[in-house]
Amino acid sequence: MPGRYRIFQILSLCLFTFYQIGGKAQSVNEAFYKKLNEHIHSDFFSPIDFSGQFKPDEHKTLWHMADNSVTVHDGDQKIQLRLDDLSLHMANKVASKYTIGLYRQDGTKTSITSLKNGKIKDNKIIFTLNGGALTLSITPFKGFFKWDIVPASAENIASMALKIVAKGPYFGGGERYIGTKLNGRTVSNQPNDHYWDPPKTAVTPWGNPHKPGHYNNYEPSYLQIAFYLNPFGEAWFVDDASSVFASFNENGESFEIRVENGRTTFYSIHRQSAKEALHTYTSIAGRQPEIPDWATGVWVNLLDGQDSVIAKAKQLKEWGIPATAIWVFDMGDPASSQGYQNWTTGTYHSLREMNESLHKLGFKSLSYLHPYQEVKLPKSDADNPIYQKLNALGGRPDRGLG
Repeated sequence: MPGRYRIFQILSLCLFTFYQIGGKAQSVNEAFYKKLNEHIHSDFFSPIDFSGQFKPDEHKTLWHMADNSVTVHDGDQKIQLRLDDLSLHMANKVASKYTIGLYRQDGTKTSITSLKNGKIKDNKIIFTLNGGALTLSITPFKGFFKWDIVPASAENIASMALKIVAKGPYFGGGERYIGTKLNGRTVSNQPNDHYWDPPKTAVTPWGNPHKPGHYNNYEPSYLQIAFYLNPFGEAWFVDDASSVFASFNENGESFEIRVENGRTTFYSIHRQSAKEALHTYTSIAGRQPEIPDWATGVWVNLLDGQDSVIAKAKQLKEWGIPATAIWVFDMGDPASSQGYQNWTTGTYHSLREMNESLHKLGFKSLSYLHPYQEVKLPKSDADNPIYQKLNALGGRPDRGLG
């Protein structure tokens, strides 16, 4: 879609994954890249659908619709979504309220503040809006709702904004470089590896007394997630690979999520506590497996070639330094998408031999794993055959997952 800035197009600049080097070079997974390219070049990319972690049948619950309200049963609790004003009610909690703003390609805007004439089909409530130009479906689950907004044509809607009136303070958004409280701030789901130079405000009194340029309007972070929550059991997650910007009211009364796409899916979670809301979110997005003890130990970064790495690793053992892992990244191995050779020098004769030597010393081996391929071989003018192979599958492997 013209003008769309997909988050995956910039992952190559700033996303890194620690990767335990295997005994042999990992071959490029052509099937994975092909599937990924198909999703990226579709009208809508759902990270949840792509990952396959969400199991809808595990979250089914009893619900009914009457008097233009949807009531969901969650154990002894009831959650009521009143469609007349898109407000959500739970016992002993402040009601929250939703407004959906749709921005057309011609610059006009439509606000959805109520819904009616919903049809129940396959556990969903489906609403046809704007004379059939848009379909909005709501699927009730135990403790949350899934909202799907789908235009009849990808050209109908340019972007949308979800305004949510709910009690703050607000937290989330993924990794944060400054305070975790989001009140009065705007964050995005784009990974940004740049210097953040904010203006001087009440939120950032240490900032500079000037208006920032566009490049630093939004806080940089390596790991952004369009997931937000308050301390009272409410949470919101936008399941979309397009650019998402969330602006939070300084007083903690409301916030707005802007999605740069004409179609989106988002989840509104409604539990008794923030812990329960987080548990529900991870049941949708997937949970971190239990990590081994060595992963929480001391990691030492060793560089400058295979011989240098092994010699320094032996010194660590002689000195009795209780390191558990050696992180090496200045090699270049396109076949396994490993390494980052920009600054240091040194020859790596065989990653297998280096890895085996480190294992014999009792260390785990870690490196960078890139989601992209360079056009040329490292420090060379020669074409990278892995890039050429992936490029033939479609997409731009030099732009990461985009």
